[in-house]
Amino acid sequence: ALASIAGGSPVYGQFNAVSLERRTAWPVLQPEAGVAMDALAIDRLVEASSAVVRHVRFGAVVSADTAELPGWVVEAPPGDFAQMVEAHARALAAAWGGKTVGLDVYADALTHQAVEDRIGVAGVRRLFQAAGFAQPEARLNLRLDDGLTVGRITAVARRVDALTGRLVPIGGLTLTQRVDGVLQQEGVRRSLERAAALGLPVTIAELEVSGASPIAAAVNLETLLRHAFATPGIEGVYFRGVEAGELVSARAALVVGGGEATPAGKVLEGLFGAVWRSRVEARADEVGNVRARVFAGRYLAEVQLPDGTACTARFHVPLSRETVAVVVQPMRHQAEAGVGQRGEAAAPTW
Repeated sequence: ALASIAGGSPVYGQFNAVSLERRTAWPVLQPEAGVAMDALAIDRLVEASSAVVRHVRFGAVVSADTAELPGWVVEAPPGDFAQMVEAHARALAAAWGGKTVGLDVYADALTHQAVEDRIGVAGVRRLFQAAGFAQPEARLNLRLDDGLTVGRITAVARRVDALTGRLVPIGGLTLTQRVDGVLQQEGVRRSLERAAALGLPVTIAELEVSGASPIAAAVNLETLLRHAFATPGIEGVYFRGVEAGELVSARAALVVGGGEATPAGKVLEGLFGAVWRSRVEARADEVGNVRARVFAGRYLAEVQLPDGTACTARFHVPLSRETVAVVVQPMRHQAEAGVGQRGEAAAPTW
């Protein structure tokens, strides 16, 4: 996937983030008792990913479903079990909480409570506290399965309220989602708005959008993406997979053999590559200012100065209501202007 993104594949090239979900699940990191995690391999994967995309998600840390934990952990006595899951959360946060975004400290927590039954809500609170102490800058998320399904968003709100009411320091919300059948626009809109209204940054993860046919899947995907990116508070969308072999339903694939886009893939490419991509061409005013209203994302600015000098700059515009100022100045002009005592240009050069 990273090679496809870096190579500019039409569909893969629209992504600016990756999730390490498949490589960082606890049973993969430590399949047997006494086996140390291969931290070096994960570090290399994080570094390789960061060189290609802007955001790297780590994924789930401890699942509420014991079926998603290593067998040797599940079989441990109650006291040892609590210490193991807490130590695991602390270790992962310390190692990668500052290098990635979105540690899902407690996952699959909407329909599963097997872990909570063993360690109690106090144990869940300690999971988050241990991760937070290990890496104060990490975003520590609660992850709820199929949280956007119509009728389940109320359960999501109750689950969040129940945990935060017991002082579990949740820093964000991750909602996984698999879609099939017909996606109703109004239901999607209400679910997204109610999720955002909980007051926590929301990430959609493990997204798989299918339908009765490839065309129906494309319609469902466009419906969900348009509403997700129009809802303040939704920070990002991560797909379960791109090709059929990575998905439950082949109709949810975005590309087929050889990299050819499916109808759903063409929808994604069109939205991110055209509809939501800002292209601005303007003449600067007398002091060199240009103002534009643009989408959040990565940009390439190309500037032509009156003397024929050309320069470029790459920058990122965050999702924000605040005005973002970007200064583009050729190094030659900067040197001619001189530098003030406080490190600022003594006078504008264009």
